Amino acid sequence: MNAATKADHRPKTVVQSRMKVGALNALEAILDVGDKKTVLVVTDRKKLGIGKAFEAAARELGAATEMYILPARRPMKALPEDLLPKVEGFRRNAANTVFINAFSGMPEETPLRIQLIRKEEDVGGRVGHAPGITEEMMTEGPMNVDYRVIAKNARKLMARFKGQTI
Repeated sequence: MNAATKADHRPKTVVQSRMKVGALNALEAILDVGDKKTVLVVTDRKKLGIGKAFEAAARELGAATEMYILPARRPMKALPEDLLPKVEGFRRNAANTVFINAFSGMPEETPLRIQLIRKEEDVGGRVGHAPGITEEMMTEGPMNVDYRVIAKNARKLMARFKGQTI
């Protein structure tokens, strides 16, 4: 039984709860989400459960949260007309804004994803970009590592090399 099959046999509430833990980990440890922050989750119908996990995690951390669901008709030929103005609307609070892009990753949409990321960065928010993210990544993979320990170990390693030349 592969990981995808295993996930399909777990009750959805258990999977959703575990995904929220992964989202909390990433939002808090990597993107510094907390109260006084604003989070926009951009997702699609296929990854809606993951989008909802990020939305619930951001709210639990005290952030004002919105969700934007991409159109069902995919692949998209252009970004939805209302998405870029929505992102632009966060400019006034950019220093406290985080954008989460958690949607299906389609190669044909790469130029659109780049356009979206550039707009989010231009607005000044921090960006968590995860096209093609899976439930397994949220529950058993990279979203469930201890990023604080990784950062601590990286700082220690960098300190050991400080002042060294090759």
